[in-house]
Amino acid sequence: MQQLPQAEPHQNPQDNLADINRSASVICRVRPLLPHETDQQLVFNSNPNSYLYQPVKNRFGDVTLQEQIFSFDHTFAHTDSNEIVYSSLEFERLINLFFNSGVVTCMSFGQTSSGKTYTTTYLVNRVLQDLFNLNSENIYSFQMQYFEIFGEKCTDLMTGSEIFIKEDNIRNIVIQNVQTIQLETFEQAYTCIKQGQQSRLQTATQRNNHSSRSHAVLKLMCTNNACPIADIGEFYIIDLAGSEGSGDRTEHDRELIKQAAAINSSLMALKSCLQARMVASSREGELRYVHIPYRNSKLTLLLKECFELSSIKKSHTMIIAHVTPCEKDVKQSVNTLKYVSQMKIAVQNAKILTVNPENPVVWDPVKVNQFISEASNNRIKPETITGEGMSGLQLCKLPEPEFIQRAMTNPGVGEKAAKHIYLKLWNKVIDAKMVVRKELKKPVMTQKDRDLQEQEYLQELIKRSK
Repeated sequence: MQQLPQAEPHQNPQDNLADINRSASVICRVRPLLPHETDQQLVFNSNPNSYLYQPVKNRFGDVTLQEQIFSFDHTFAHTDSNEIVYSSLEFERLINLFFNSGVVTCMSFGQTSSGKTYTTTYLVNRVLQDLFNLNSENIYSFQMQYFEIFGEKCTDLMTGSEIFIKEDNIRNIVIQNVQTIQLETFEQAYTCIKQGQQSRLQTATQRNNHSSRSHAVLKLMCTNNACPIADIGEFYIIDLAGSEGSGDRTEHDRELIKQAAAINSSLMALKSCLQARMVASSREGELRYVHIPYRNSKLTLLLKECFELSSIKKSHTMIIAHVTPCEKDVKQSVNTLKYVSQMKIAVQNAKILTVNPENPVVWDPVKVNQFISEASNNRIKPETITGEGMSGLQLCKLPEPEFIQRAMTNPGVGEKAAKHIYLKLWNKVIDAKMVVRKELKKPVMTQKDRDLQEQEYLQELIKRSK
């Protein structure tokens, strides 16, 4: 059997760091062999690649190791500590995006017993510490929600109540019946999360005595106290339940088999959305609109912002693939590395959509006031609806009855007139969505297409000059 590589000291080339100006980054981490594992190590990471050696038997019965190479934005070897992972990925930049009303999602993905919870627990603690350290002047207020998703059932880990993930009237995701906790100190946040973790669905399996059977979602929210009309920042840290291969389920009872099916089903829905996102953003010169089935599961519905090309909020999604180095897990490791590394292709070729200034959701307070005045022929004073100021997103979230009631406080404005203004607003929202869909269907020109177009243009100029 050929000689395998050895672990190398971690290197951090600048061009491989997660860049918040991109929509996503894909990371791979391989855990070390555990004391009870006697398998040969067959997965090695050398930034930015992951090398997997799969045993292949030829017709004579000889076994050779077939090398497969997967490329990521960043990889971490089994010798790298949690501190190296955190500092190398520059989480402080993601926190700054969070402070500036962005949406940050960090997902730990991989098979059961691959180290996802180990990484996620550390990341949660460090992110919370940095949030409070960077907020020494109390410019921001923080809130948290902590819940789990098991199949189609969602449960608040703080109260035990069932919660509901839905879309509102402007197709933003809302979480109903969930407890929102105001965070004052790191110690308080840490205590709440430890309490929630004890409620998470866990079961002993043949691979893990404390196997997480649900997706744990920590949602942090940030409010800018100095700018009340600023959108709320969102930071999701998600510890996905581990996928299981057929070999992991040989000793499962009926309940464990049911749990494994629910886990694999939701992870398959996630993979389908990731693949659709990849196809939608990587085609060149073809029609770009691709249906992304994020409504197929509660998990993907929650992560709608990660998949939509037309998202207007600045966002960054970090997917951390976790793999075990063991020979018995090679097939599962190949699947994990293949699916997640494909996301890097999508990120590099992603289509950048221009912001449509006619979309009410992106309006600033000045534009909101201008719309109300013009749409009502100056019959409605904007402040009667917006108060001290309201962004376009906040205006769209205002329930119709509330909008009409506020509009009717103006002299001479009845219910019919108020509803007419409200419908004008929503016609603009619908028109903006149609513009986005048309833009996604436009073919994107390759460099070859641009060169050809330039040559044809020059030839046309030469003809005209003769």
